[in-house]
Amino acid sequence: MEDVGSLENQNHDDVQIRPNSERLTKYFKFRPEEEPRFEVRNTLLVVASLITTATYQAALSPPGGLWQDGDNAGTSIMATKKLASFVMFVFFNSVGFFLSLFMIIALTGGFPMRKALAIAALSLIITYDASMAAIAPNRVVTWIFYAIFVLPIIAGLVIRTLKVKFEEKQPPTPRPPV
Repeated sequence: MEDVGSLENQNHDDVQIRPNSERLTKYFKFRPEEEPRFEVRNTLLVVASLITTATYQAALSPPGGLWQDGDNAGTSIMATKKLASFVMFVFFNSVGFFLSLFMIIALTGGFPMRKALAIAALSLIITYDASMAAIAPNRVVTWIFYAIFVLPIIAGLVIRTLKVKFEEKQPPTPRPPV
């Protein structure tokens, strides 16, 4: 593995062949054989938590801000002026939010207080969707957010049901005689 300091001490010919970004990418590339699994999980948890935080904050303070007075008070300015941009923002922000929460739940499998974490994640989903519904420009968009809230719950219940059904169909593994 290259020393970071040695990256600066190479001659100019090598720099022309391999730009700094390629050398840095190679240096910081993930190597599963060298990284302990717990460090990888911890890193992914930190990244997922940061994404959850950023996307949640974006839902509370959408780009362009909120109308402060008048009939549109509390409504997203972007939603009233550029609805297509608002829908795109909401879609991709929601994908990031829900996937990062899913990563947190998946990466903490087997941890203590699992039910408390699930309740906290569900609370985040409810407040995220309530915030997005509150800043929506009309009732149609508001109902879309309520549907977005229901979909992860339904998906979770379906996955859990399928998992239980699959485990029921599996014959028990025979134990070797002692």
